[in-house]
Amino acid sequence: MEKSFDQAGIKVSGCCRLLSESEMYLWLGHNKPDAIFEMNRVKDDIPILYDLGIPHITWIVDFQGRTENHIKGSDITYFFEPGWDTNYDVGGLQDWLPPGTCTKTFTPCQLIHGVDAEFSFIGHIPKPWSDEELMRKIDSESEATFEALLYSYEKYLQDTKYEIKTHNDLEDIIKNICHKLSINENSLDTDIYYDLMERTKRLNNRVELLNFALKKSDSVAIYGSPNWKEWPAYKKYYKYFIDCSNEMNVIHQTSMINLHDGVSFHFRAIDCMASGGVVFFLRQ
Repeated sequence: MEKSFDQAGIKVSGCCRLLSESEMYLWLGHNKPDAIFEMNRVKDDIPILYDLGIPHITWIVDFQGRTENHIKGSDITYFFEPGWDTNYDVGGLQDWLPPGTCTKTFTPCQLIHGVDAEFSFIGHIPKPWSDEELMRKIDSESEATFEALLYSYEKYLQDTKYEIKTHNDLEDIIKNICHKLSINENSLDTDIYYDLMERTKRLNNRVELLNFALKKSDSVAIYGSPNWKEWPAYKKYYKYFIDCSNEMNVIHQTSMINLHDGVSFHFRAIDCMASGGVVFFLRQ
């Protein structure tokens, strides 16, 4: 993205992390920007920007357990998925900002060998639930554990698998389950919401996706975080974490089928198609 702004003739300075308030103050003094563009952080999360009057643009790629009430303050709010813009009213200007790719990096190339794997997946998977996580007490007024909440939530999602649900729908589902389990919904913090709405979704989808591939073939290659090694069913197929875009470009082309789940218009899918690879998408 920084390269794109630069190619468009816009002077830009950036890094691959969020700055603390003190770092932001120094950065602003040095660069004197016309606007700040951040991923996943809203203006309410860094109050110094209100004092300095700098326009703030946010790109919400991951809710990170936050609800609509937490996505506030930015002068412009972009969403990674088009449905999120439709279902949220966060104040200020808002729109869908789709991902793009670098066609100089991700492009068909002359390969010295053929197919390495019938299926490949590039991405993260959460660790399996630990006993400590499952036995968490939700609030001091109830004996209910996170495991009970998780079980009821996953059962509801499975029973209504083919019903389209927005982020707000998921929040309401959690609150309704809390009411049935006599859990004070106000005691749920962002960690609980993240575990239910984000981690559970990513975990279940990727288990389903990889299980599908393994039923079809034993030629499966997994690239991503070392968490894959903590899953007995997948650890033998895990390769390593890729930190080279050019290598990723080759993997897209030397895999018969590249697996993808989540938001359909995603970096993973766009990069793969730009490489000339075939994408298999798990419809949710």
